Amino acid sequence: MPYQKMYDLIERFSAMGKNVFTVNDASKLTGKKTLYMSLMLSKNKYIERIERGKYYLKGTDILKVASNVIFPSYLSLFSAFRYYDLTTQIPLKISVISTLRHKKLTIHGNVIEFRLLDKNRFFGYLKKDGIFIAEIEKAIIDALYFGEPPYSYVLESFQTARDKNMIDIKKLKRYCILMHSNALTSRLGFLLESEGLDASDLYKKRSKRYITIPGISSEKNRWSIK
Repeated sequence: MPYQKMYDLIERFSAMGKNVFTVNDASKLTGKKTLYMSLMLSKNKYIERIERGKYYLKGTDILKVASNVIFPSYLSLFSAFRYYDLTTQIPLKISVISTLRHKKLTIHGNVIEFRLLDKNRFFGYLKKDGIFIAEIEKAIIDALYFGEPPYSYVLESFQTARDKNMIDIKKLKRYCILMHSNALTSRLGFLLESEGLDASDLYKKRSKRYITIPGISSEKNRWSIK
């Protein structure tokens, strides 16, 4: 394939907003066989390889790359807190939530880790500038569900979101209930009441067992958190 046509392909992907693509995508646009396209893509200096059969346009935001490696998926946990500027801490990895399993990736020193969620818990995300990312409420729910990052960072991000009027408490509770996890409900109820907010509507759905949150004192509370 002449270089000019490869340039046209890159321009077309860019115009489509498809900065992350597969060799099959390139094959369909050019009408060339996948084996041939794989060779041409690997040689092009404006294209970077993610893994076998998957590529991205050089210079693409790593968050956009991470959230488009597999579909469906979205950024969450600490990565979402940083994206929304709810914490000053820099995540050591990019956290991606998906309904599909995928191995950890390292792209130019950026570690991308994939966490698995059931389909009925996979919701509460949107697309911003080509990046699939959790809403703030879902990022907090995911963090409490997975127990990551540490509770102190979740609390910090929650407080910052409240201070900036960036969070909807009713939506936060609704997302919690939709997760169908008593342990999660206990954690959120504890967090809300520790911040002086009413969580009585969550109380009946709390866990009947003790739930551990590392770093929390063992003083008595009605959410069985220890």
